[in-house]
Amino acid sequence: MNKRLILALSLSFLISLNGYTQSAVTKNKIEFIDYKKEIPVQNFIETFVKEVEVIPLETTKLSLIDKYPRLEIFDNQFYVYNILGIYKILRFDSNGKFLNSVGASGRGPQEFNDIANIEVDKKGVSLLSARPSYSIYRFNHNGKFISKRLLDEKPLQLFSYKEGSLIFNGFNNAQGRLIFTDSLGKNARVLLKEKKFFQNMEGVKAITSSCKDFLSFNDCFTDTIYRISGLSASPSVVYNMKEYKTAKELLEQMKDQKSGFINAMNSLFSVVFYFYENHKYILSAHTVFNKGESFLLCMIKDKVANRWEWIRYSEIEANKALLLSAILTEKSEIITIVQPETVINLPDSIMKLLINKELVKSLKEEDNYVILRMKLK
Repeated sequence: MNKRLILALSLSFLISLNGYTQSAVTKNKIEFIDYKKEIPVQNFIETFVKEVEVIPLETTKLSLIDKYPRLEIFDNQFYVYNILGIYKILRFDSNGKFLNSVGASGRGPQEFNDIANIEVDKKGVSLLSARPSYSIYRFNHNGKFISKRLLDEKPLQLFSYKEGSLIFNGFNNAQGRLIFTDSLGKNARVLLKEKKFFQNMEGVKAITSSCKDFLSFNDCFTDTIYRISGLSASPSVVYNMKEYKTAKELLEQMKDQKSGFINAMNSLFSVVFYFYENHKYILSAHTVFNKGESFLLCMIKDKVANRWEWIRYSEIEANKALLLSAILTEKSEIITIVQPETVINLPDSIMKLLINKELVKSLKEEDNYVILRMKLK
């Protein structure tokens, strides 16, 4: 990941803002997490990881993955898609064998020109696309087109929830809202609403669910994660980034687009990039801007032992960051997708945890991406 991409993901929504406040929500037990000095990746692995499984994804002309992939998992199968570059969804089995592609990029009636996010369930794959129109596409697991539905709302993210949908919208000059609609997209109920205009972070998963009992909302630029229960949203986790302002604090200082951009480029501030939670662990990543320079901080917390650690990735290291595109599952596994050279060059401290070392020796840098399944202690 280079500086341009980090800027695209984390700064584009900042430069036209002039204030931000959060509506009141029901009080709940709030977990406060203080930023601590980051540790090397190998120390993190030794502290939290029990074993690592490597699953190379089959390398064929049809299965090659573009840069910056994202991952969804269903029925022990991997669904890989891109929110930048070539828009397609690729399906692999649990051993990494390529099964089929789902949908196609284009302007036809069954095609899409971008992917905001996907959902996979027993019925098939749902895809949210903003272009050429705000629509939900449905395909079966084998890639056959089922239906397309135009949306009344203009969502940045959309996820199934309680026989309806949770929608996070707020493109450009629209007010940012987290709303719930019924199965037909009607009878919208606002769960959280921003009082000021802003431009949201395109391509960031604002709503995350890594366990059936934990559905959380991350509005990307504050220090707070909201847990959704029933049809209410309450503060759940608050990050204290200490010397780094949150983007929320930065926005409150902005007067106009020009001064806001200058302020951003000369400040220390952090943005929540993603957030996953299950009964024992929290996994999150934060983009940090340090007076024009940018880097990533990834955090994992053991809630039972009340222990948490941070890993820092520089711009150069971000391309090989093990936790950049990671998912925390309810089985207490971190599953991530990385380039083969990342696996080939793993430090000895991680290599000794591999359950299939011989497989790693056969990898080549020109091969397709690789899935890492890290079982936590």
